[in-house]
Amino acid sequence: GPSYSVEKEPGTIRIMTLGDAFTSAEGVNTDQAWPRLLESNLASHFPNNTIEVMNFAVTGYGPNQYAEVAKALVPIYQPNIIIIGFYMNDFTDVLETNAEFRSEIGFDNPPNTGWYSALRLSNTRSLLSETFHEFVNKIRNKPDLGKYSGAQFLLLQPQPYEEEVNVVSKRLQEIKTLADTEDAQVIMFMVPAPVQVCGPDDVTYYPRGYDLSDTSVFDLDKPQHLTEELAENLDIEIHDLREPFGSAKECPYQPRNLHWTAYGHRLVAEYITNILLTHEIHIKADH
Repeated sequence: GPSYSVEKEPGTIRIMTLGDAFTSAEGVNTDQAWPRLLESNLASHFPNNTIEVMNFAVTGYGPNQYAEVAKALVPIYQPNIIIIGFYMNDFTDVLETNAEFRSEIGFDNPPNTGWYSALRLSNTRSLLSETFHEFVNKIRNKPDLGKYSGAQFLLLQPQPYEEEVNVVSKRLQEIKTLADTEDAQVIMFMVPAPVQVCGPDDVTYYPRGYDLSDTSVFDLDKPQHLTEELAENLDIEIHDLREPFGSAKECPYQPRNLHWTAYGHRLVAEYITNILLTHEIHIKADH
């Protein structure tokens, strides 16, 4: 998005967004991402104010990175509101080091435009391997949780992510402490798994060979319960994005990966706009 100056002019409402690919936002053009739409929506409601939504989300980030970004930038930009987009894999991401993240992304790999990378055919081999295993599993009728479905996080086991919850709590507390220092409000929005809002006809990665309604195997509210309890203990406002998605006219997730469509981003932007306008959240512009 736009690069705003450090100095905040009188009458400015400044919002900082933290998160991963759902906020950065992967899979749509920049102007279709919910932070950009939120900025436009709020500007129409506050014509006498300047609205600045600073999107500091990055694909692959987790709570460790959210906290580090906040430590570095909240004192500089002094936002009025800090919005955290939280996905269930943040509970596992928080135990990974920055070095592990860099390795997974491929920072240690040779340049992908060089002759060596071309000869290695790493992406081609990976695609062929994945396609082969998917084909074999279908022939064997082997159950599959779905690569992007999020169903693995809904399993009753493993349970209950105690270490992960403790570390996430520490990171969110760091952000909350920073926000309190700057008299800013912190709001979390819980991103649901695709299978929590979409059906088998909507996404190609829907679990095969499992009954998600089997409460002896799955808890469809597990991630939300964990996150809501954690946020409430820290006195952080939290909202469940299953609410706007529940009445959606179509699946808001892309059919071949877990990120939102442009339609999904519009729903999220409208929902957050209404939360900021109607909930017990007071938007205070600097004068």
